Amino acid sequence: MAREDRSGEVGLRRKAATLASIIALVALIVGALFGDRGLLHLIDQRHRAEALAPGDPRIVRRGGCDDCGMTFVTDAAKDG
Repeated sequence: MAREDRSGEVGLRRKAATLASIIALVALIVGALFGDRGLLHLIDQRHRAEALAPGDPRIVRRGGCDDCGMTFVTDAAKDG
């Protein structure tokens, strides 16, 4: 009987560890998307920068970033 109890505890511990890992993973994903420096915040900032200065030459699209739509603000004097 003692072995059955131990195997039941091991199963419960494994389920608890799996559940905790899943919760932690979901929390990291939500933080990455919605946090202060998350992806959605960065996209929002990009749209604001484009709206405030639509013809600003410092707002450029670089290399392969046209595919992902990312916009970077650079120093025009350094870029030449």
